[in-house]
Amino acid sequence: DQTGSGPAAALNALTYALVTAAAPLQAGDYVSLYVTGLGTVHPVSGLLVADQQPSVMVDGKDCPVVYAGRAPGFDGLDQINCQIPSGIAPTSSAPVVVTSGWRSNLATLSIR
Repeated sequence: DQTGSGPAAALNALTYALVTAAAPLQAGDYVSLYVTGLGTVHPVSGLLVADQQPSVMVDGKDCPVVYAGRAPGFDGLDQINCQIPSGIAPTSSAPVVVTSGWRSNLATLSIR
């Protein structure tokens, strides 16, 4: 909602479906989170990868990051792909926080 809180700007990284209560994620799914502020980048295999690897926590559990850098084709937009950990109770508002030299506002993800 552009306030930096509320539902995260997120897509299921394999289906590209918008993550909502009607289309939640589950353990093992990969999610693409869209953020700004990852900082400087360097090229790797045609992508602009963040120099500083961020961390992502979903419901207090580590969401292992597999990509962090510029969102391909979108100047000024960063993308973080991570894998949803197991052990999160089904909810439409699992807290998600990104840390990368700064700590993001609290956003949420729907998990089944």
